[in-house]
Amino acid sequence: MSEQLSAFRIKQGRRVFDSFSGINSFSFALVTGNTITLYAMLLGANSTVIGLLGAFMFLSFFSIPLGRSGLKRRGLVKTFAHNWMLRNFSLLPLLFIPLLYARGALDIAIALMILSVFFFNFFRGVGLISNNPVIGILSTGKDRGEYIVWLSLVNNATALVATLFLAFLLWNGSGVETYHVVTITGIITGTVASLLLYRLPDSGMTSFDTTERQFSLRDSLQLAWTTPNIRTFMLSYLMITLGIGMARPFIIVYSKAVYGQSDSVLTLFTVCSILGALLMGLVLRLVIDRLGSKPMYIIFSLVIPVSLLFAVAAPGIGTISFSLIFLALLSAATNIGFAGQESAAQA
Repeated sequence: MSEQLSAFRIKQGRRVFDSFSGINSFSFALVTGNTITLYAMLLGANSTVIGLLGAFMFLSFFSIPLGRSGLKRRGLVKTFAHNWMLRNFSLLPLLFIPLLYARGALDIAIALMILSVFFFNFFRGVGLISNNPVIGILSTGKDRGEYIVWLSLVNNATALVATLFLAFLLWNGSGVETYHVVTITGIITGTVASLLLYRLPDSGMTSFDTTERQFSLRDSLQLAWTTPNIRTFMLSYLMITLGIGMARPFIIVYSKAVYGQSDSVLTLFTVCSILGALLMGLVLRLVIDRLGSKPMYIIFSLVIPVSLLFAVAAPGIGTISFSLIFLALLSAATNIGFAGQESAAQA
């Protein structure tokens, strides 16, 4: 059960959560996604390892149910904060990679990276059980959709700053030392973000219990599967998520393997993708409360496969300059779909 927060505490909580979102997104951009993919490729990781590291991102969803027990013992805010802190600590083994790299122990370095990324996403999932409830508590009122889109803008703006920071470092050298500095920065800023979570107002929520009959996880899945609308959504969401999981690392590997782009150029493609997400956020903020989340979710879900279809013809067309423009637009278009779908799903 939980108590309703006052308007003052909601305003106070939003300020803290906005700060957390910005710093957390800065950290997240430095220690996940394309950054980890490029780091792994530098260590000589094969395509199987690259795919595995990308797949670990979705491990978070499977560890979410484990957060229920923590929610009962520690409450909403502490469950969030504790696991976010453990998420950052799980990256500490990455700090030993430069030493292993210098000694030629690349297999051990890659194994450490796999282990760190695994536990990073595991603890992230356990903490995510609190994420949506916290956003829900802070976004009560008529401006719910607008506030959620605002968070998306904050996240993408700070991720853009982080990517520009990464691009600057890579322009001056793309060796293991550069990624080591990036990792340290990501861990420190992630720890600061986690500490901010402890300052959130706690509603006293310790479970998702209601006065209605409670169902086990198995019963809930069975009920969901026998409900046509939910079953349709689950199947479509599964297909879309599978596509996103393959597409995100594919774009980076594709750009490097097919077009031979350097790490610094690849980070500029990431900048383009974030600019696409920012453009999406600005548009979505204006229309989400007018059109509703479902139409926007469908539109952004269609953007992803349509944009990826153009990649089929890409290897056989154009000059180097055209290829750069194409890859930049491809990165922007796909992330418009990714970010738009995520924001519409939460609204």
